[in-house]
Amino acid sequence: MKVRLLDEHKAIRVQLWTNGAWRRNIRGTVIGSHDGIVGVLLDSGEYVDVPEERLKIIS
Repeated sequence: MKVRLLDEHKAIRVQLWTNGAWRRNIRGTVIGSHDGIVGVLLDSGEYVDVPEERLKIIS
């Protein structure tokens, strides 16, 4: 899976894989990516860099 923002007016919402499970309460919006690392602004306001394979696109 490649996470790429092709339209700057459309957000990619993702869910994060942590501790061996998809966490419904850990979701955010993709704000950029480079070399398989995706920058995600979480709903909590925190920013994290996450490997692509630990993300699931939800919308």
